[in-house]
Amino acid sequence: MTGQGVSWRRDPRSRAVLAVSVLLGLLGVLMAWIVIAPESTGTVFPDRGSATSGETRAAPGGGSYAFLQTQADGATPVAYDPCTPVRIVVNERRAPDDADAVLRRAVAEVEDASGLDLQVVGTTTDPPLAHEDDPEDGEGWRPVQISWTDADEVAELEGRVGGLGGSTWVERDDRRTYVTGEIMLDAPDLVRRGNGGDVATGVLMHELAHVLGLDHVDDLGELMHPSSPRDAWGPGDRVGLAALGAVGCA
Repeated sequence: MTGQGVSWRRDPRSRAVLAVSVLLGLLGVLMAWIVIAPESTGTVFPDRGSATSGETRAAPGGGSYAFLQTQADGATPVAYDPCTPVRIVVNERRAPDDADAVLRRAVAEVEDASGLDLQVVGTTTDPPLAHEDDPEDGEGWRPVQISWTDADEVAELEGRVGGLGGSTWVERDDRRTYVTGEIMLDAPDLVRRGNGGDVATGVLMHELAHVLGLDHVDDLGELMHPSSPRDAWGPGDRVGLAALGAVGCA
């Protein structure tokens, strides 16, 4: 699973802003984790501290974006199969009162920008990362799991980290495809930040973009900047998400 975390700082106006740190990364290098079959399946996480671990690309008309992984051609991004819905389940253990509205808006924003079909198919009581070693269930790949949780349950959310996320890839016929993923949100921290749910929405949009395959960029005009105060896509975010939704069917 490809993953990422959200941390916090204040801008010169002392406004709480969103920043992203990353789960299980190291110095900007994409690492293979939870390898079920070393040559066919794995999980990658961008690093926890640097702005980006993928190649930054200029978007037409301005802005920038980066992919977490590319295919062997170095250009085509690793992505979900656009011809198959991305299913989502939610663990509501620490969900705030506005969690449903946050989820609906974030999913709608991602669908609009990417063209992918994200389907929230139910809830789960499974704890975060419960299926790292078994991403398949009896009917295929498990849905992407979004967990409203806290630092007591997920140690990587300790401190300034507000969210983590990522996806698992499989490789068939020399092509990698994301097949399932995980997002963990620090509910108490996001509730404290408040702002009418805009902060939580921005965090979830950011993490969903990581799940789909976008990396950090060093551009404050993009939601994928690790210290972005935004809850809306920048121009590069939109170009990158559209590219992730435009790969051919697996």
